[in-house]
Amino acid sequence: MGPDGFFVQGYAGFEITGLGTGGVTATAGEGGITIDGDFNLITDFFNPASVGVTYDFLNDTLTARATLGIDRGKIPGVDSANVRVTITRDAVDVAGTINLGGPLAGSVIQVGYSRET
Repeated sequence: MGPDGFFVQGYAGFEITGLGTGGVTATAGEGGITIDGDFNLITDFFNPASVGVTYDFLNDTLTARATLGIDRGKIPGVDSANVRVTITRDAVDVAGTINLGGPLAGSVIQVGYSRET
């Protein structure tokens, strides 16, 4: 029994050779049923590169999310970057940072977007 009462949870991990690894978790309890999936892409360009989806049956809510990062040396003039995107039926949110290198080293660009319907 958890802090929110009785629940049942199952997990299945999987791998798609050459593409990435992920997992799906299903939870049923006093708070309803949710299914949550995540996938981590194997890529030389993005680090991290992950996507996920959550569906809550009780509230009929669907949320998709992605996180993409770029390390030094992938794009000239960029030391690193990280962007997170979240999409629901009601909103789209983007937030992240780009850390510049070279002659602009130490400069940071904030990236953002938010739209609610």
